[in-house]
Amino acid sequence: MVPYSFVSGDANKNHEEELTYEGQTVKELPTMYSVEYDATSQFTTITLKGASLDCNGASSKKTKKQKSSKALRR
Repeated sequence: MVPYSFVSGDANKNHEEELTYEGQTVKELPTMYSVEYDATSQFTTITLKGASLDCNGASSKKTKKQKSSKALRR
């Protein structure tokens, strides 16, 4: 969870963190996330990175990077 104070204010901020799971059997969970706040535009970008399922429900072998949400405006 990213605190509100991290995604507001007059200064640009960014944070990146690798994720680990204990006892997890789901392979298609994010392995990393990053949060970027642009103080000028007041937009927050959240990015999740990890393996994903294709449209047929099969795991992809490649790691994909995608935007997990649209930019949020406070």
